[in-house]
Amino acid sequence: MLEQCVDSILSKTQYPNFEIVIVNNGPRQPSEFVYYRQIAKDARVRVLHDERPFNYSAANNLGAQCANGDMLVFLNSDTAVLAGDWLDEIVMWLERVDIGVVGAKLLLPDSRIQHAGVVMGLSGYAGHVFAGEPEGRGSIFGFAEWYRDYLAVTGACLAIQRELFERLGGFNTSFVLCGSDVELCLRVRQTGMRVVYNPFVRLRHHESATRGSVVPDSDYEASYTHYLPYLQNGDPFFSPHLSHWSTAPALRKRDERTPLEFATAHLHALTEGP
Repeated sequence: MLEQCVDSILSKTQYPNFEIVIVNNGPRQPSEFVYYRQIAKDARVRVLHDERPFNYSAANNLGAQCANGDMLVFLNSDTAVLAGDWLDEIVMWLERVDIGVVGAKLLLPDSRIQHAGVVMGLSGYAGHVFAGEPEGRGSIFGFAEWYRDYLAVTGACLAIQRELFERLGGFNTSFVLCGSDVELCLRVRQTGMRVVYNPFVRLRHHESATRGSVVPDSDYEASYTHYLPYLQNGDPFFSPHLSHWSTAPALRKRDERTPLEFATAHLHALTEGP
């Protein structure tokens, strides 16, 4: 997956000035080291070996610390660039003084949407609206092909100005695998800056292909703590008349369980046990 990601960036990116910083924070296989030695011969690529126990947030922070650019783009290793202008589309928005974060449209291997923005409370804690939908399908929430403001976007492809990232202290390392991307975006929003979804930044995403999808209990606990105001009061970019239990936008049912009720019960089950 990593090789596909890196090769797609190197072969397709039209933007002339970029570097790739790879943080190896996972299992070490001999074949991986062969690839690292090979790819590091490209002057645009550096490989960092992080010997600490796996922590997605800490690994990203290390990569940012060692990067040289004024703009940071965090990419999961199971993504692949689809169009040559993807980085131009990011830079175009991130150069605006009111923009804090830029997110992308991510597509599954079968070309259905995996990410077109994050809605707080969707599917319980926070979820991807339009997930599983084909591109171009309309809904009562509009289209995934529209530029949008959101409270958050996924960290699988998240761009931010270095100065802002460092001022906010980077990703919150109390999140091991999931949730630090959303929490960072919430802090960006609290500064008064916008989190923007750009549908013309398109990547393929083999979701959870490299690390798996088992979320530590501690990540749910941290998510509850940091997301609580939005679970209580709702997401200002999502209508209260829409369901939180369908990623395909649909009207809310009268007896529908609220995200706060779900998250509170889920957290109680985690802490109390069976």
